[in-house]
Formats: sequence, structure tokens, C-alpha cells
Amino acid sequence: VASGPAYERLLRIMMGSVVLRASKPVTFWLLREFLSPGFVETVPALEEVLNTRIRLADGPAWPEFLVDESGAKVGVRGDKQRLIWAYKLLFLDGLFHGVAPRVIFVDADQVVLSDVALLTKVDLGGAPYAMVPFCRGEDANPTTLGHRFWDQGFWKDHLNGSAYHISALFVVDVAAFSVYGDAIRGAFRGMGPDPNSLANLDQDLPNYLHAAGRVPLASLPDDWLYCEAWCHPRAKANAKSIDICQNPRTKEYKLDMAKRIADPLWTKLDAYFDGVLSDDSARTPFLEALRGVTVEA
Repeated sequence: VASGPAYERLLRIMMGSVVLRASKPVTFWLLREFLSPGFVETVPALEEVLNTRIRLADGPAWPEFLVDESGAKVGVRGDKQRLIWAYKLLFLDGLFHGVAPRVIFVDADQVVLSDVALLTKVDLGGAPYAMVPFCRGEDANPTTLGHRFWDQGFWKDHLNGSAYHISALFVVDVAAFSVYGDAIRGAFRGMGPDPNSLANLDQDLPNYLHAAGRVPLASLPDDWLYCEAWCHPRAKANAKSIDICQNPRTKEYKLDMAKRIADPLWTKLDAYFDGVLSDDSARTPFLEALRGVTVEA
């Protein structure tokens, strides 16, 4: 799920990073309604150079029980980002039932440094999804401790010692999600209208339901997601994926942050796709062009 030119640029780089480390063929599923016509036109070229499949899916029809009396989508509040978050989390059973037993969601603004096929073997213990806990303890970034809302107030009490998980990368067990899907959507129907609830919809809802004992949430190993804003710099050396997440203290522009945190790989991927999409004759085989390129620790 991506929206806007900057995120589409990030999306291409994320996809390239996944393919670069993948041990098995990869199929990407993108929601068509959030993509620009220009990006859609590039899909055949991206499939060719990445030797992968890209499926443009139509999001499920928004259910009537998630529409309020005014005709507005519950919990979306007229915000496109919240609509994206809702589609990211609420309708995974409708999107993937009968398509795949497991799905791996990766945010557009990530650079993947390991083989995502490893995530297909993680034991979710019957949970519908598994996410990475935010860095904590000695692995937390000391410069943003005051911004960790889940370590104070309502969230501290509600979690009661449990970790708060980040939704930038998660694994979905489609069959298990089909079991819990109505409960997840029902909880969203109840909480969504409250303007003080679900500020970070795609994270708050699964974390809230898990801590309340209503819908289980499995934990992925910590090294599957490094976010500089919340993690100590030393954690980067073991990272299997780097999330270019917003720093609440510095508000650094994402593209500047991506180059600083994920180079030289990010810039090499960016330049490769720029060349591919602007000049058919410049199509050096992808794996050959990026062989050996990684991220500085």
C-alpha cells in the first residue's frame, strides 16, 4: 500500500531490496487505487527487470457496517493515510483467502536486508499475524525516550508489561485471520468513531486487542526491523530490515533519511530504477547490477 510520488519511489526500492535477498520467487500485491497511473504503467518493466510478479489488486468493497449515519467510513475521519492503514489491516482475509496461506506485509519505506522467505516458517502459534516489538530496554534509542507514548499513560497500563509492536513489517496467517477477522473489524467499528482512539490505527488496534486478550499477536524476532528513531544505533548491525520511519524529534525528510541510513544500497537501487524506467536500452540484469551492494553498518 503506497500513495504519492515519494512513496512510489520508496516502494520500488523496497521491492528491489526484497528480490535482491530472496531465495524463492516473489509475488508483490499492490492496491491499485492508491497508485498513480504513471506507476501502474511501469509495472511491466518492473516485473521484467526484477523477474517477479506484481499483482494490482482492487481493495474489497468497504462494508456497510463500517459506514456511519452520515455515510462516512468509520474511523477514517476523511484522512487518506487512515484509509490506507485500514486497508492494510482490516480486510486481509478478503484479499488473500484462497490465494496464499501466508502473506508478508512490508511498508513501502523499508529496505530489506534478509530473505523474507524465512518469515514463512515462523510459528505464529495460531495468531492471525506476527509483528516486531519496538526496540526496548538497552536497545531503545535514548534520544527519543520521551516520545515513546506506549511507555506511559494509558498504553503503559493497558500493555501491563507486554511489548508494543510496530506494523511496518508483519506476517499474516490467512486462515487464522479468517477466524479473527470479524472480531478485528468489530473492534474497529466500536473504537473507530472515538477521535481519541486509534491514533495509529494499524498498530494501535492489534496491540490493543492483544493486550486485552481478544486477538493474539505473535512477536517476530527483534532483528527483523530496525527503526533509527526508536532503536539504539548498535542494533543496526544485525538488522534484517531497515524502516525509514519518521523521527518525532528531528522530523527529517524521509528521502534524506533513507540515503543517510540505508546507503550505498538505497542510492544504488534508486539509480538503477531511474535508469531502467527512463531508457529501455539501459537494462543491465538486476542481480548483476546490485551484486555485493549492501548497507553500511
